[in-house]
Amino acid sequence: MLSEEDLNAVGPSSLALHNHYMECHFGSDADTFPVQFSDLYDLFNLDALDISLLQCFSFALGQYMLTKGATTKSKATPKLTHKTDFKCPQQLSGSNLCGFHVAFNMMTLIGDGKTYKISTDFTAPPISKDSYVMIPEMISNFILRNVIPPEGRYYVHTTVH
Repeated sequence: MLSEEDLNAVGPSSLALHNHYMECHFGSDADTFPVQFSDLYDLFNLDALDISLLQCFSFALGQYMLTKGATTKSKATPKLTHKTDFKCPQQLSGSNLCGFHVAFNMMTLIGDGKTYKISTDFTAPPISKDSYVMIPEMISNFILRNVIPPEGRYYVHTTVH
């Protein structure tokens, strides 16, 4: 899935998830792996971020916030809408990185601690190469701890794809 050179550049959780997948998929007794090969390939190669992996990222951020004392109750009534007919302002033309920008902006919103009344009050900062590497690392860590182990909170028994 990744070359030796690329494996040397990823973080420890991404390396562990890559190795676990390769072991499960090629010649191991393991018969389960909950993530599609194409989704992991895109994640590790920074090509695209599947919505299921973006959900993992969202759960990982939620768990992180709980460790920082955040509460799960809100006084506000959420009014969520999904507007999808606009171009991601950070995304380079011809790239598939919009999901990575969504994840980065989620981290930025949590990190700045502000409450925005309308979405146009938030200005997305530029994304760095380090952030592109950090996002797969966080998702890999979440999958290794919460999705793959049978005792994981989001464990799902599936077959290898």
